[in-house]
Amino acid sequence: MRGQLYSFGILDCRDGATERVEALPSSAKPGSQWGRVPPSLGSCPAVPQWCATLSIHRGDATCYSPRGGSYRSTLGTRCELSCARGYRLVGPSAVQCLPSRHWSGMAYCRQIRCHVLPAVLHGSYVCSAGVQMDSRCDYSCLTGYQLEGDRSRVCMEDGRWSGSEPVCPPKIRCPDSRERIAEPGKLTAIVYWDPPRVKDSADGIIKRVMLRGPEPGSEFPEGEHIIRYTAHDQAYNRASCKFSIRVQVRRCPVLKPPQNGHLSCTSDGNNYGATCEYQCEGGYERVGTSLRVCQSTQQWTGSQPTCAPMQINTDVSSAASLLDQFYEKRRLLIISAPDPSNRYYKMQMSMLQQAACGLDLRHITTVEMVGQPPHEVGRGTIPYLGCEQTIPVQPVALEALVQCGDTPVKSECSIPRPEEAMGANTPREHKHCWMGWAGSALHAPPPALIPAPLAPIRQFLRLTRSHFNAVLLDKGGMDRERYINPVNPDELFVFIDTYLLSEQEAARRAQSGDPCE
Repeated sequence: MRGQLYSFGILDCRDGATERVEALPSSAKPGSQWGRVPPSLGSCPAVPQWCATLSIHRGDATCYSPRGGSYRSTLGTRCELSCARGYRLVGPSAVQCLPSRHWSGMAYCRQIRCHVLPAVLHGSYVCSAGVQMDSRCDYSCLTGYQLEGDRSRVCMEDGRWSGSEPVCPPKIRCPDSRERIAEPGKLTAIVYWDPPRVKDSADGIIKRVMLRGPEPGSEFPEGEHIIRYTAHDQAYNRASCKFSIRVQVRRCPVLKPPQNGHLSCTSDGNNYGATCEYQCEGGYERVGTSLRVCQSTQQWTGSQPTCAPMQINTDVSSAASLLDQFYEKRRLLIISAPDPSNRYYKMQMSMLQQAACGLDLRHITTVEMVGQPPHEVGRGTIPYLGCEQTIPVQPVALEALVQCGDTPVKSECSIPRPEEAMGANTPREHKHCWMGWAGSALHAPPPALIPAPLAPIRQFLRLTRSHFNAVLLDKGGMDRERYINPVNPDELFVFIDTYLLSEQEAARRAQSGDPCE
């Protein structure tokens, strides 16, 4: 048999997966170069990669294989995972290459971050690297406030900040803001407070504390008020604080005056404790309560009264009984004349008839006593606005007549409505009722007869029958002025406006003006 004789051996491949057969010619001497087996006899394959190569961003994998340290992804390889400083491993800390050609787990490195620090009231902070690990945040306070607590905090490896959150309390601390209710019957409240607490960060010496605003115990009106304090230390550093005081006024619904009347209220008119008094215009009487009070429940006591036309009872036995019915309601101008033809009397009545609006505006009732016994007649004008009623009339003398419109009667008459008697276009201030009927100042029917005892009235007021004379009584029934000659209405009005008007009447006149002009 001819040919080259070879010696054969068995060698392991580097990964141990397959065997490589090496051959040496039989003629070779020991130590000589081995020859390579022909490809037909077998060869070692390349190093196999069973699992994907591990790669961790911002981290490292340390692997151990049964085949040796140079094997990182063969079957059975185990890798320990770790992250660089400032990063935290998320997932398993070790993985193994499985027969499924996959690693037993997955992991990655996430940057370590602390939570965002909360804002500091009256202060701030500055951080070197935001919320990353090793970032340092330094705190400071606004002017007038002093830092208490840690001045700096560091983001640690466990994702938490070192230390605790500091605060910035003021160097001067004002009292808390407060709210008060106004006192009954007032629009103000008295408010007290303690002085502010002041401290200094250096030597503890406060040079002075200044107040801008009212002192404690002052009276504060309705609304909001700001109180400020400023403190100065030895180094002339300054710190300030402020607080507010709010005064609330409890109020009832606004009252409306009754028709033919008005309201007179204390304080602001509808605040807690305010009292409102109802009053009626001259010629009207109040029906119902006179006073109402605003309560703490913001509701009024009582109910709304009304103003009804004044009713004069002429069936009386004394002068005082008749005059008392006008007390605090009307002023009286009482005229006495010897007979209807007296020229002073005729002149006076003519002037008064032309000034009916001014008389009514000043709440003046005119009473006439004319003639000699047994034909003495008493009559008076009582202005009503918009009245409608039936008035019994008792004539004193047989020849005396009472008229309703143009019809003379002796017993009684029905009173027409003002718009029927005078027309709808007649100004309101010129509408009157003469002892109960409607009439006009320019075309007034004769006044109703007063069946009162005239002699006691003359005697009570010291009026004579022998000649013209008159007396003016105020609303209290006091004799305020006497006349022996006819008085000019303008002079009469000036006297009343100057000396007899109450403060309330004067205020209403100033507000509404003169409707008779």
